[in-house]
Amino acid sequence: MQEFEGIKSYKENFKKLHSSIARFSDPEVNIIRKIEYLSKTGKHMHHTVSEILLTLVNHGTYHRGNISTMLRQVGAASVSMDYAFYLRDLRDAREE
Repeated sequence: MQEFEGIKSYKENFKKLHSSIARFSDPEVNIIRKIEYLSKTGKHMHHTVSEILLTLVNHGTYHRGNISTMLRQVGAASVSMDYAFYLRDLRDAREE
């Protein structure tokens, strides 16, 4: 598991991750192409790019929900974790 030195480090790494994932939105990417890989248990698996992307989005939603719940449990106000808001904030920061 990667550790971050603070929020700035986290944001920098998130931007890198976002850029690598955004490449899948390139119209040249064949989203029905199958990708073969080994699972954590060594089982041969295959899924299409579109299935992998849906899994990635769904899994991210799961973790954002966990974080929001943990924040509320310690009395902190949760923040918007909607991806559309993140994109808007990113766009606004670029325009500044």
